[in-house]
Amino acid sequence: MKLLVIFVCVALFVFVKGESEVEVEEMEQVEEETERGCVGKWGKCNDNADCCTGMSCKCYHVGWFKHECECKNN
Repeated sequence: MKLLVIFVCVALFVFVKGESEVEVEEMEQVEEETERGCVGKWGKCNDNADCCTGMSCKCYHVGWFKHECECKNN
């Protein structure tokens, strides 16, 4: 029984450690986009020049005379 508890604790520790590494990688990508001054995925944009490399500005209507634009992957 003690062996099972130790195994579960080790597995939980490894799982939590793996999740934190993914978050660090995601944050590094966001920091790079912010430093370049470009808008990342789902960010508001005015034209394609606002979006990061590999993304384009896609617009859609939200009312009669209003539209919103977001950067999305090509």
